[in-house]
Amino acid sequence: MKNSVKFLVAALAFAASSLAGFAQTTPKVALVDVAKVYDGHFSLPDQQEKAKAFQTQARDQIEKMLKDGQAMTEKFKELEEQTRNTLLTEEKRRAAAEEAQKLADDIRKKEEEVQGFSQNADAQFRQAVGAFRQGLVESITKTAVEVAKRKGATLVLDKSAVGAQGFPVVMFADGSFEITDEVIAEVNKNKPAGTAAAKPAAAAPAAGAPATAPSGDAPAVSFPGAKK
Repeated sequence: MKNSVKFLVAALAFAASSLAGFAQTTPKVALVDVAKVYDGHFSLPDQQEKAKAFQTQARDQIEKMLKDGQAMTEKFKELEEQTRNTLLTEEKRRAAAEEAQKLADDIRKKEEEVQGFSQNADAQFRQAVGAFRQGLVESITKTAVEVAKRKGATLVLDKSAVGAQGFPVVMFADGSFEITDEVIAEVNKNKPAGTAAAKPAAAAPAAGAPATAPSGDAPAVSFPGAKK
């Protein structure tokens, strides 16, 4: 009987110590909607305008090149007709054929030029957008961690994150864990005067949304040829 009591006391003591250790290591969680913070960052509208301007300039340039190519094609058709026109002298038909051949080469070069320009513009656009997104996300992450630490949190989760199978990483969490609005206020506290406020997104996209720069600062990324 005494041995049983001793065993029970020892078991209870071990359980109590285990629970105490577990309580000490239980993380204090903070949740932040990174996608919402990203959409609400003061630098986003300006970046979107730059992206739009770049796309417009690239499209206008491509349209001009296509128009030039179309004019060359029309001229080529005229020359071809001249090579078959029996009313013209043999010498003029031969000259038209030579000019048509040269123009055909120029048309092929123009096609390659359009294709190369389009691919290069697309690569530049993707690179600029990717750099901005990466920079802004890093900045938001840094700020979110700072805000969470001030609130005593030891674990920060992105509630807008989506797993590999397309399921939300965070299924449910009490609103008391939320620090999203505080993070938005923090990243926008140094917003330059006159900067248009970002339109808040109705729904948060996937977790890997863009971002970075020291707290409150926008990433220094620009589009080639875009007006500043």
